[in-house]
Amino acid sequence: MNNPGAGGFSPIHKTSWLQSASLFLREKVIVSNLVGLIGGLCAIVLLMMLREPWNFRLPLYCVILTWTILRPRVALYLMPFAVPWGSLDIIDVAGLHLNSADILVVLLGIGWLLSFGLRSAVSDRDWDTYGARSGPGDREASNVPRYLLFALLALLGAMLLSMRASISISSSLKEVSKWLEFLVLLLIGSQYLRTRKQIWTMIVLVCLAGITQAFLGYLQAFFDLGPQTFIRDTSLRVYGTFDQPNPFAGYLNMPLSIA
Repeated sequence: MNNPGAGGFSPIHKTSWLQSASLFLREKVIVSNLVGLIGGLCAIVLLMMLREPWNFRLPLYCVILTWTILRPRVALYLMPFAVPWGSLDIIDVAGLHLNSADILVVLLGIGWLLSFGLRSAVSDRDWDTYGARSGPGDREASNVPRYLLFALLALLGAMLLSMRASISISSSLKEVSKWLEFLVLLLIGSQYLRTRKQIWTMIVLVCLAGITQAFLGYLQAFFDLGPQTFIRDTSLRVYGTFDQPNPFAGYLNMPLSIA
């Protein structure tokens, strides 16, 4: 006869602290938490080991890269602010002066390319649940009008041909690179921005970015924050973050035309 114990009570087994810790880790340590912990430790190491300003830049751009891979549309939403304000953060790489807008285009291209690798590594069920709904697979084929694409390619071809008579090849390459970035944004952005809500979100962000630049222009005019060469009569020609009044005025025309 099996007697569970005196008085009919089963014996109590005490678990050691090692068993309790092991059980706790099994419940709490999942892949997402582990990845977050490793990412946080890497960010702390970068902040402590690297010199300024790279100790802030690298963690920031690593976060944006990860975010862009998981949600490529984020890079497009950050672009309206990176275009006017990116000139405040210039990075010199092998003689190339890159700003935040240039880096965002590169990160968007990387995220777009990695989405094809993620598709082959994720099961169909998980991809339909997470990837294709709002993640890297939430895109369609590019539907850019052909006339716009041909016009842009013709412009790039004319710019490349005119470089033969250019005084400064480096300055010409800089302008060509801007239009190449625009081509990348046009081809990739049209795949991710499709619904009316997404397009209106982009329009609102463009207008908000223009408002921030307009406020900066008011501050420059009110406090005379500018070089003497920009003064006409008794007023200052404001320039925002573009260093010149004419590009600043051209930029403000875009959100003003939308508003």
